[in-house]
Amino acid sequence: METLIRPHSRKVIVTMFLLFLVSNLSAWNHGGHMSVGAIAYSYLKKHSPSTIPKVIAILKKHPDFNLRWRHRYDSVPAADKDLFLFMEAARWPDDIKSWYLKTKPSEIHKPSHYVDHPITFDNSPIGQPEKENILVAFKTNLDQLASKHAKDSDKAISLCWIFHLMGDIHQPLHNASLFSHAFPAPTGDRGGNNFKIIGGPSELHAFWDDVFLPETSKKEITKHLPGWYTKVDQEYKAAMKSNSVAYDPNYKFDAAKASQDGVALAKSSAYQFKSKQLVSGEQVPMGYEAHTKEISSKQINTAGMRLAVLLSKSL
Repeated sequence: METLIRPHSRKVIVTMFLLFLVSNLSAWNHGGHMSVGAIAYSYLKKHSPSTIPKVIAILKKHPDFNLRWRHRYDSVPAADKDLFLFMEAARWPDDIKSWYLKTKPSEIHKPSHYVDHPITFDNSPIGQPEKENILVAFKTNLDQLASKHAKDSDKAISLCWIFHLMGDIHQPLHNASLFSHAFPAPTGDRGGNNFKIIGGPSELHAFWDDVFLPETSKKEITKHLPGWYTKVDQEYKAAMKSNSVAYDPNYKFDAAKASQDGVALAKSSAYQFKSKQLVSGEQVPMGYEAHTKEISSKQINTAGMRLAVLLSKSL
């Protein structure tokens, strides 16, 4: 894996990694991120098929195409190979987390997967977002992808981050942290990571990460067999059927606006349910899980559509 820490790649990778390398912070689980990639592929196949081979050509220049992806890529049916790479690209930044911890455990990276806009319901003092955040990361990667001077391998790395961060910014708790008497400044509840709940994942953030496609399906998501991605394939298609988003070829992605939409969802849906504020340490109310899954399905569909339009405009 030396290719991932070459001098010309280090700047891109170091900038993109976040605090989850030394904490439990994460985003949609593997199935959620893969679904964003698959939904983007589905929209492109219908509305902008010429974009797909451009994406694939870049991804095949990725340092991990031969090192990590090739043996699974070769095992899937020919008709599914492009879909496979879209799924793999979306989850890659999480897949290499364990490798990076083993190779460079002393390095601390800046938070690129989220931006902690403060929320308070009791007028508690609030903290402010990190200067390095998902909004900066989006621009960095888009600039790298568009650069005439960047190496092909670095463009492929940035493309994977664009896939991944599009998913991240549509997870409401990647856009906000709660500040209260229980969660004081400067950190608040760290996007729900410190907000304990009873039942299912023990933190509110993990609850939202996992609700779309629970990690109980992890074996089906990660096994290295020809049909290893079947569970995700079924789930994203069901999500598109129930929560499809109209494809708008003229849509211009605005990361700051998407993040503020996430803040609004955090206020109305993540931290409150039917106008009742959630309390840390208690069980989530009846109906909250179904509500959360519905919101998550809509957000993942929206992320996939927006990713498809962004790719069609950028490549």
